[in-house]
Amino acid sequence: RLIEDRIIELFQSLRRDEELLAFLAERVRLQPEREDLRLHQARRLLQLGRVDDGLRALEVLLEKSDAVQRVTTHLQTARWLRLKNLFGEAARVLELALGAEPQRWDVRKELAEIYLLVKRETEAEKLFDLEMSDDVSAEVRMEGAQFLIARRLWPQARRHLESWVKRKPGDFDAKLLLARVESLIGSKA
Repeated sequence: RLIEDRIIELFQSLRRDEELLAFLAERVRLQPEREDLRLHQARRLLQLGRVDDGLRALEVLLEKSDAVQRVTTHLQTARWLRLKNLFGEAARVLELALGAEPQRWDVRKELAEIYLLVKRETEAEKLFDLEMSDDVSAEVRMEGAQFLIARRLWPQARRHLESWVKRKPGDFDAKLLLARVESLIGSKA
């Protein structure tokens, strides 16, 4: 594997993208059980702008994985792409993850961050039109509310908190945040 890593590094440093992809494809063909190679191949395709091919490669890699592993790999890949300033590609990966696991609010939050970064505010707002299910923990609810407040998504924050207070009328933190949102919305009007 050390030699393999050096060959990959060489292709990358020389910017020999097609040769690198051919090398990875051959290595995957010879060792189809090597998930690290499949992931590297999928990420490289995404990085080179071959998004559909990269997403297909990612899905093939994850087809036998459980839901938690799929979402984890999607999140890690999206974060890797974000570090390379490939926000559109990262968004596509997160959209795939969210399509498979719509109740994953951490994915929803990360996707909204990208949408807001690339000035797709309406799409970011729509991500939070869905109500959280009853089994979502108080910590996740609080984090979601704080994210919406920090991003000034007032209607979504209000809707989220009103739903939370309706389900848990004794939750002081939710009531306090709702009062804060109401005061912020009132000061904007």
